[in-house]
Amino acid sequence: MFQGIRRKDDQLPKRLFAEPMSEGPNKGAVVPLEPLLDDAYAALGWDKETGIPKPETLKRLGLEEL
Repeated sequence: MFQGIRRKDDQLPKRLFAEPMSEGPNKGAVVPLEPLLDDAYAALGWDKETGIPKPETLKRLGLEEL
């Protein structure tokens, strides 16, 4: 069983959500964390609800015993 960080723990500094960017092409934007996590977890082969690697990902990596 996995122990440690889960999706609920996967955070960025609060300032990135509260303070819009002050310059550049993304001026006025804040970080949309939830869609970014969904995309990252999909690319990694992790469960998007829990943030834990999927069984097929573990098998592909030779870590199925975990």
